[in-house]
Amino acid sequence: MVKSGQIGTGGKVLWALVLALFGLGLAGTQLDRQARRDAQLSHRVPDVFRAYAYENLAHEAYMQGDAQLGLAYARKLVARRPYPSAGPALLTQGLAMDGQSEAAIEALIVAATRGWRDFYTQILMVQSSIGVGDGVTASQRLIALWRAGMRDDLTMSLTSQMLQLPGGSEAFVEGLVEADDKVRNDFFRWALDKGLPGAVLVPLGEKVARSQAGVDCGALLSSVRGYGRGGHFRSASGVWAMLCGDNDASRSSDLAFRSKSDPEGPFDWSYPGAPRLEVEPVQSGEGVSLRYENAEHVRAILARRVVALAPGKHTVRVRAEGRDAQIPAALTLQVRCYSAAGERQDTAPISLRHGTVQFEVPEDSCPGQELVLMAGFGSGYVHALELDGSARVPEAQSASKGREG
Repeated sequence: MVKSGQIGTGGKVLWALVLALFGLGLAGTQLDRQARRDAQLSHRVPDVFRAYAYENLAHEAYMQGDAQLGLAYARKLVARRPYPSAGPALLTQGLAMDGQSEAAIEALIVAATRGWRDFYTQILMVQSSIGVGDGVTASQRLIALWRAGMRDDLTMSLTSQMLQLPGGSEAFVEGLVEADDKVRNDFFRWALDKGLPGAVLVPLGEKVARSQAGVDCGALLSSVRGYGRGGHFRSASGVWAMLCGDNDASRSSDLAFRSKSDPEGPFDWSYPGAPRLEVEPVQSGEGVSLRYENAEHVRAILARRVVALAPGKHTVRVRAEGRDAQIPAALTLQVRCYSAAGERQDTAPISLRHGTVQFEVPEDSCPGQELVLMAGFGSGYVHALELDGSARVPEAQSASKGREG
């Protein structure tokens, strides 16, 4: 007879076995959870404990083109975890790969009802909608992904495709208006940096502006400048004027310098600065002049500005003075050519000491340009730069004016 407080040898063995099984189960479940974050662990999870691991294994099989193996894993995932959308979504992909279209649609419908927060399910819905030309549904799913912070290459690629579909951009802009400023800023930065056609981008900007939804113009400044520099000058001007008109100090028809008290526009002169270089716009009898002093014996950029000049020869005249009231010999102008792909070619710096210089914009591969005013060691004032009348910088275009593609 076993006394109170004592456990027989058989009981101890049974208790140890229970603890071992419990520990094994805990370890297996934990390994499966870790596989959710590290797909490489999926193959090491014992089949009895697999749940999240099945999801990774199905993805892996589909990536290798094995629809049957992927479907087998997907079905096991549905049996193990029937309610989340991941299982039906994986079934959708496998069934589609296997040519079972009707069954794939049924699985997709089930996944869609459960998976508003699941990235994979939403991507499947977007791809399906784009495949049948349904721009409205695709846009609704994509704006949800944008609002959830998804900025991966696949989401961006699908956004580009959706914007080309009938009704896609109209439905998407409604979502942009309702989203927060960050989503709008991220979208317009991406669209400008990608170089979306003006025919797509300008109407989006117009609709957002009409809704009075806010954007951070400072955050868009560099992207608008780059968009114009890549040959979309009129569309860039139009987007900026609509979204940031109150912040626009650009003088698109001349090369006047901007006072530092004026907000910076994308087509104003900008003053990048450098060590031991002082650049200051000052009021003078000529308007705003640029006072500079370069204490280094190397050429430095005083100011630069995006322009869009027609191919051919152009003349620039400068009014400037140094200590001896003459144009400083170290004052130069460089012209940078930008291709539509963003590739840059620079001319050699041209001395401005004689007051007038000529340069030529090539016929091809230079839809956008940048004028760069530079100076070597010394100090002086630059009062004005003027382009010849036939080479005026194009006026900013409103949404009602012509747009390039």
